[in-house]
This record gives sequence, C-alpha cells and structure tokens, in this order.
Amino acid sequence: MKFMRIIRILLAVLLFTTVSYAKKIVKEKNLPYRIASAGFLKSGVMISNNSYKVLKEYGYDASAHVSTSLSQNLTNDCWLILTMTKEHKKKLQALDKNIGEKVFTLSEYTGYQRDIADPWGLEISFYRETFCEIKKRIQEMF
Repeated sequence: MKFMRIIRILLAVLLFTTVSYAKKIVKEKNLPYRIASAGFLKSGVMISNNSYKVLKEYGYDASAHVSTSLSQNLTNDCWLILTMTKEHKKKLQALDKNIGEKVFTLSEYTGYQRDIADPWGLEISFYRETFCEIKKRIQEMF
C-alpha cells in the first residue's frame, strides 16, 4: 500500500541529502515526477571528490552537479521531502513549522529503522556504502 500512497501524493519530491546520490538514482527510473535535491550547503558548491568517484563507478555523470541550497520555494513546491537522517528532518521542521507532515527520513518512509549515515569527509568506502543504502531504499519505493 505504501506504493499507492506514493503515487497519490508525489507530484514533486525534494531529496534532502549531503552526497547527491538520491536524485541521480531516482532520475534513472524515468518516473513522471519532478525530483529536486537540496541541502544546507550554499548553492553552487561542486560535488565532493568521493561522491563524484562513486557516482562515476556506478555509471552516473555528476561532472556538472553543484549544490542547491534549501529554500522556501523548494519546500513549498514539494509534496514529499525525504532526508537521510532524523537530525536533518528535525532541522528542516525547526526551520519551517508548515512542512512537518511531509518530511520523512528515507529509512522511515521505506520501513527501515536505521538512518543513512552521512559520509562527508570520510574514506571512499563509506561513500560506497551510503550509495548502496540509498539505492536499495529508493528501489523499494519504486
């Protein structure tokens, strides 16, 4: 039934992440949804070397990817906002009290208990693990 819930409410999805994987994975499925990706970084920051390398290993071209900072317009336009951690979810809810019911962690939305850890600044093996966790959960959604 979760799949039917997604179909009914997903007009636009905001994937709130620090490593830029989720949007690329979802886009490859050619779903009829507008997918946005944003985070707390200021807009225009290039993707990290480890994120770039991992995406390239899995066949994604991230050479032109730059960060998009979270904005009120993005959160207003989305029916669903998925974060990687409970901490990200809490920060978003604190910034905008009106988005509470449409913000979930990717793990809780797909029935997992454990957050997807942020690999920022760690060795590339952690980025690979994060990529696989995100991909698995997104594949289960769609």
